[in-house]
Amino acid sequence: MTEKEMILSEPRLPTIQQELSPREIVEIASEQARVLMDIVEKQKLYEEIKEKKYLYVEGWQTIGAFTRTNALTDWVNPIAGHDGETTGYEAKVCLFRDGQIISAAVMSCGFDDFPCRGKEGSAKHKAAKSAAQTWAESKAYRMKYGYIAKLAGYEATPAEEMVSRSPNLKKTSPLVAAAKEHGAVEIPGFPKLNKKYGISLEFCWLHNNADWKSRKYGLSHKTEDGWCNFREAIKPIVKELAEKQGWDAVSMNNEIKTKYDGRTWSKLTEDEQCLFLESLITAEEGNQKPLN
Repeated sequence: MTEKEMILSEPRLPTIQQELSPREIVEIASEQARVLMDIVEKQKLYEEIKEKKYLYVEGWQTIGAFTRTNALTDWVNPIAGHDGETTGYEAKVCLFRDGQIISAAVMSCGFDDFPCRGKEGSAKHKAAKSAAQTWAESKAYRMKYGYIAKLAGYEATPAEEMVSRSPNLKKTSPLVAAAKEHGAVEIPGFPKLNKKYGISLEFCWLHNNADWKSRKYGLSHKTEDGWCNFREAIKPIVKELAEKQGWDAVSMNNEIKTKYDGRTWSKLTEDEQCLFLESLITAEEGNQKPLN
């Protein structure tokens, strides 16, 4: 017997809304919202975007637990491109209560969406299948129980759907988050760069904290449009900090050559470039000459 067949064969329980007045229904939903808020806040089951909070699928599953609702994947199908090759996956997820389908949603995840970035072969297929099911489940819960999320002060749109709409959404750097969680004053790596710009040699601050990979021409990672390179990503920041020192490209390189045995900016490693940028921030804060 399949999991779906087991749920369909379960004995029916009294439904929540049988013989309840509108006032009682609102009171039940309000109580669920209060408990939901307590759980979600403690477990951080949300994504904060522009000062609004969006529930992750685990938050929606919590609402499902309140309402005795289960989510099951109905199907996952490949999406074929113009050449017939698979370009992603689409999934349908249904919500069951008392053996009946009460909501359903279909969502897709392409290989160009952020869960698949940097992945190849079977890992890319698994990521797309998993994301499609997660997004469909969140959407199915939202369609049925969005009002409970709103009563609790959260947005009705699932977090996964918001992030999938904005693949370049800037999120808090994991290094910053870890430092805040443990009460650390200094952030590992290059704390001033990380705090001010989100820069990290581990994660790309421009593309959902995608992992940097060490390649022939330095740290980089794949994007939907090609590649993101660390050295290119920091160019605007280099320019900003250099201008604050009153430098142009030539004068900055002269400073670097003095410090780094005649090497220019392009010859420095990423670590050395970050160290140099840290010195510019320190100089700006203390009105001092960099690299002293």
